[in-house]
Amino acid sequence: MKHANFLKKINAWLRLVRIEHALLSAIGVLVGLMIATKQGAAASLGTWAYALLVPIFINIGAFSLNDYFDIEADKQNKRKRPLVQGELGKNVAIYTAIAGLVIGSIIGFLINFEAGIIALAFAILSALYNWKLKDIAIAGNLFIAISMAIAFVFGAVAAGQALAQASGAIWILAIGATFAGMGREIVKTVQDMEGDAKARGSKSLPHIIGEKNSLYLASVCFLAFVISLPFFVAETGMKIRYPGMAIPSLGWNIFSLGLLAICAFAFIAMAYMGAFGKGEGRLERIRRGSLIALAIALGAILLAGILG
Repeated sequence: MKHANFLKKINAWLRLVRIEHALLSAIGVLVGLMIATKQGAAASLGTWAYALLVPIFINIGAFSLNDYFDIEADKQNKRKRPLVQGELGKNVAIYTAIAGLVIGSIIGFLINFEAGIIALAFAILSALYNWKLKDIAIAGNLFIAISMAIAFVFGAVAAGQALAQASGAIWILAIGATFAGMGREIVKTVQDMEGDAKARGSKSLPHIIGEKNSLYLASVCFLAFVISLPFFVAETGMKIRYPGMAIPSLGWNIFSLGLLAICAFAFIAMAYMGAFGKGEGRLERIRRGSLIALAIALGAILLAGILG
């Protein structure tokens, strides 16, 4: 019985911290490390390990804090979250949040100063987002979108590239991820608009421009992400010479391009579903589907890197 209760607590904690988001962010950092390494950057195995731990800890801290501040909103939105259902106490969430954000920031500085600044900045902004930024139209959405994109830039910086030296491939990837994250976050804001307004007094985007217009904007963001993909493939599929540096291509092939095409078609379908679909259930399908599609895109890039 004790063993079963312990496993239930672990499961509840993993749901509290949204471990799947933490792992996806770590894969994003891995992609940034890989691209920077192929461009001539050099980093030790220890640095790679530290770099992968930073997004895991900061995501764990950020999502724990999200549930801590959003208990009442989650009740209003009828979300089956661990704190709402009493599976974990609020003290577990706040201690996890503090530990995650602090440890993630410290590890960032163990890599290099610039990586530490990025980690610390996003730890602080995560706390501000959960406290207040979430309730501000566009600002909250944009922060979440950028926090998804920064993983690639952070990986390049951790590998030893200065922020200003990050390649076009990294920035195209980051901009595309920002659009995907923005669209996904707008959809989530529409899902939660009633509960957030009642529990937090939020004045989010759908309160200002309406649900339909918000979903149209989310669809445009999804399509902008799809448009960015061929530019990324073109940038990484050619040997481009920068000052003193020959940049090798990623090993794009039918398998990696096929996975990227699946991601693109999925986002096109979700853009259509958001703009013209019917029923509230479609928003949850878009939220979950977009996460899976992004994971597929990361898999495609990693495959291209391994084969390149």
